[in-house]
Amino acid sequence: MTTYLGGDATVATTDAPNREREPQDRRRASNGPGPASDRAWRHPVVRVGTYAWALVGIILTAALLVFGLVQARIVVVPLLLATFPAAVLAPLSRRLRSRGWGRNAASAAVFAGGLAITIGAVALVAVRVSSELPDVVTAVQDGYEQLRQRLADGAFGLPAFDLQTLVDGLREGIAGGGEGEGDAGSGTQAIAAAESALRLLAQTALMIVVVFFLIRDGDRIGGWLVSLVPTRYRDHAAEIGGRVSETVGDYIRGQAVIATFEGVLMAVALLILGIPLAAALGFIVFLGAFVPVVGAFTAGAAAVLVALAAEGLAMALVVLAIMVVVQQLEGNVLAPIVLGRSVDLHPLAILVGLTLGGFLMGVVGAIIAVPLTASLHRAASYVGDRSTLWATEQQPA
Repeated sequence: MTTYLGGDATVATTDAPNREREPQDRRRASNGPGPASDRAWRHPVVRVGTYAWALVGIILTAALLVFGLVQARIVVVPLLLATFPAAVLAPLSRRLRSRGWGRNAASAAVFAGGLAITIGAVALVAVRVSSELPDVVTAVQDGYEQLRQRLADGAFGLPAFDLQTLVDGLREGIAGGGEGEGDAGSGTQAIAAAESALRLLAQTALMIVVVFFLIRDGDRIGGWLVSLVPTRYRDHAAEIGGRVSETVGDYIRGQAVIATFEGVLMAVALLILGIPLAAALGFIVFLGAFVPVVGAFTAGAAAVLVALAAEGLAMALVVLAIMVVVQQLEGNVLAPIVLGRSVDLHPLAILVGLTLGGFLMGVVGAIIAVPLTASLHRAASYVGDRSTLWATEQQPA
């Protein structure tokens, strides 16, 4: 029995005779395509060529799949994002069902509670922080101007350097090198902004609906997906699905704890140092924590620039040191405890995942890159463990 998003699902799996025949089938398959080509199959060049073409086919299939997902991202993105809150809320629905609640009642109660908490938290933050955000933007701009001037004057023992030239080059590269001019350009930008707003509204509505159905019918959906897999592999597909669902849920819950820790700690530290806009900066740090590495760097840069504009270079260096300490505590102490083995990834794998996710789907891709990479890692680890076991089974006693 395998646990999916919505509950417990008993998946039709292989029977005992099929499992007993699996090692024999694999031994026969490992001997080559058939008796007629057995001698050619044993030749190293033939085997390497076969595996090479198989690898090419796998790479092309994966590339086509990624291309299709990117082209359909208006639907794919809300579907992927919906799995994150669903993975967190589904265990609560499952617990209510175990206490006698009906499927619809438990799902509706958990969904409504989660939606109410989310709306309440957003409203509370908006009331407290929204009034300070314009001041944060102004302070960051002032800090940036001071930093640019110091670099232009050759501060810190560095040669004179125009930071604005670098920023302008990056901005032009991201913008694609062209913007509309005059009234026609303004009209085009207004239409594009309206289309983006409507697209965002549609994606948000779709994500909310998908979250509810994943909470209510996640087990049925998982069981249906497993039923599409050949019978002899359903046990493994069900196990991989359960591990992926567990990984996503653990990551979201753990990352929320880590983000709260970083945001509160930075806000308190900035208040103690007398840095203005501490609450807003703490909220920015909280949001940045959901994008590992890049988010922490961006949020830390904002806090340092505000400190530079308000209190000078010495205080900015103090804030920078505090950010480094907080990041070390998060990476070396808190994350291993909270996340455990659910996101046991090398930093290089995280950076590669963030880069690919950001390149393919922008900010949303960077946010979902780490849990997706962790899920792929756990699935690959399971397949690797099973492959080792199969190889052991094939060895003669």
